[in-house]
Amino acid sequence: MVKIGDIYLGGAEGSSTQLIFNSGIGFFLETDSKISNTLPFENGKWEVELKEGQRSIIARCTEVLPEDHILDLGFRYCQQAIDLLSVEFAEYLNIQETGNFHILLYKKDDEFFLKQVQTAFSTITARVEAVVSDTITGIIVPQPAPPEPKLTSGLRYYRLSQNANDLYEAYRNAFLSFEFLLNDIHPIRLKPNGKLDQGERGWFKEALKTINSKIKLIDLVPQGTVDSIEYLVISQYDNIRCKLFHAKGVAGQCQLNIIVPADTFNRKDVGDAYVELMILLKNILKEYYNIKFEETCVTYSGFKLMMENNLSNGCSLFINDDDSPINGNLIERYTFPFTEDQLVKDKQLDQIRSLVSPKKFMENPSSLEFGGLVSELKYDINDSGTAKIIGEFDKNELCKIRLIHRTSLLYPRVMFRFFGLTIFYNRDGLHLSGIDKFEINIYIKLKNKGDPQK
Repeated sequence: MVKIGDIYLGGAEGSSTQLIFNSGIGFFLETDSKISNTLPFENGKWEVELKEGQRSIIARCTEVLPEDHILDLGFRYCQQAIDLLSVEFAEYLNIQETGNFHILLYKKDDEFFLKQVQTAFSTITARVEAVVSDTITGIIVPQPAPPEPKLTSGLRYYRLSQNANDLYEAYRNAFLSFEFLLNDIHPIRLKPNGKLDQGERGWFKEALKTINSKIKLIDLVPQGTVDSIEYLVISQYDNIRCKLFHAKGVAGQCQLNIIVPADTFNRKDVGDAYVELMILLKNILKEYYNIKFEETCVTYSGFKLMMENNLSNGCSLFINDDDSPINGNLIERYTFPFTEDQLVKDKQLDQIRSLVSPKKFMENPSSLEFGGLVSELKYDINDSGTAKIIGEFDKNELCKIRLIHRTSLLYPRVMFRFFGLTIFYNRDGLHLSGIDKFEINIYIKLKNKGDPQK
């Protein structure tokens, strides 16, 4: 059977009750659970389990389900389980790295497949400084000092948005920043009796018309949009803000009229609206408040070329049972500069080996082995700023390793002349048994400096 720590995920041998679960999904909590409990859903067809002292939370199902159903339903039931248990036991739990780290088991053609999915962000940082020089002498011509930034409480909400660990909280604070700035630029009108002169939606539309005189909103919405202001009113105010900020809906249609945070694994609608809102926010802060942003802009096509160059130069994936802790909870990143000095290369190799498997390195520092299994890799790079690296292990290879704590990816970043090492750490351990194939999917996603944090 497949287990994460001491919790049964699914697989051929069945659970302690001899009941076989054909589908399962595992996530990781931000802190150790102080609760041991198993909750049934759909009359026992689904179960959610967590154990005291573990970071894992598991949802499993007796039915054979497609991958996307396992993800969506399993995530929802995990959230509902920790809602109840957190309130009952006053131990408030939260899932860590939602969308970036999970383990999924599914059945297809009478075979069990296990997939470990993790995400690493490739943050691009560069500083560009423009200067003006005399065309004849080449001497740099001093420029007048830029205008002083205007401080506003809207920056507080902006900062809170970027510091939030949760997408929904990030959006809420970003919209509060947006709302504050709009009201500062285009204040809500009041009647002589002190009551509002217009509804909130009407004011929002008017405020957008005001900023449209300085900021070309048509450039910030999807191509082909006819009315940029109406588009933003619908996409931001109607579809997300009202549904996320309110907890009441029309009787019998509540779920259609509100957005319950973390109620679905696919957060695309809120995520897309958040990115759109942050771009709009930054334009307002630049134009009206003289705020500068240190940022870079690598295009998706540029990222694709970089990653093709990087991955075609070779990358390595290692899995092992070394449970030595890392500095981060789930993910740790290291860099090593390119060098032609063989002595430095040898030292780098030793350091990489000591990070990939500290225990193996301590046992035999002179060995060139990394410990565990090394996979042949395939990769795929799409046009939306994402590279997918795939490592596969069949039954014969899985006989060599029964437990995984560390998954390490080493790949060159040719343009910046260094190697990147990313370690994904599962402290509870993934026990491999009763499966026919194990697949590791690592997504590397572009993130320019200055992009939204979530």
